Amino acid sequence: MSYLPQFPLNIVVFPGEDLNLHIFEDRYKALINDCFESNSLFGIPSAESDRRLKTGTSVRILEISKVYPDGKMDIKTRGESVYQILEFDKEMEGKPYPGAKVLFVQHDDDSDYMMNQQIIERIEKLYDLMKIRPEGSLDAHSFRISDLVHKIGLTYQQEMNLRSFIFESEKQSYVLSHLERLIPEVERVEEMRLRIRMNGHFKDLSSYNIK
Repeated sequence: MSYLPQFPLNIVVFPGEDLNLHIFEDRYKALINDCFESNSLFGIPSAESDRRLKTGTSVRILEISKVYPDGKMDIKTRGESVYQILEFDKEMEGKPYPGAKVLFVQHDDDSDYMMNQQIIERIEKLYDLMKIRPEGSLDAHSFRISDLVHKIGLTYQQEMNLRSFIFESEKQSYVLSHLERLIPEVERVEEMRLRIRMNGHFKDLSSYNIK
């Protein structure tokens, strides 16, 4: 059990994910300065559908990239561990920012190479359908769900569900099922788009013979 400063945001952060943030509120400028000076973690809790904060991800500051004249700053961070919130305080003692008593959740990286291959094939198909150019090549040996979790059409709630899994293989199965449902929907939309584009164009059609 640990006590962490908290920076609530309407995002779902995953372990291993790189996250760039622009800090502009005074209380969170104080939080970042305190954590950077002490080389300590802070938490980013995500709001549930009822707006309650139940879970989050601990984050480490990698770099303060820029500090503006008014104290605002750009920072680079990386997600580390998922946690459950046991007790949330709107202000830590003697500090202007929130804090929480948290319990870290263990994560088991039992990723399956063959399943990674299937996921990558479907991501490439999805991107091809949507005319999206991928950022570099994906390697089934090193690929983790957090690499592209925000770029495969998951809703906020689906990302919350995904983060709750302990085993990487569970995340792989969840994402694979999602992509297998999503790709046919995108194909139908693309077919409709092509039909709409053809409307009004000269068409080369074979006659239909009536017997």
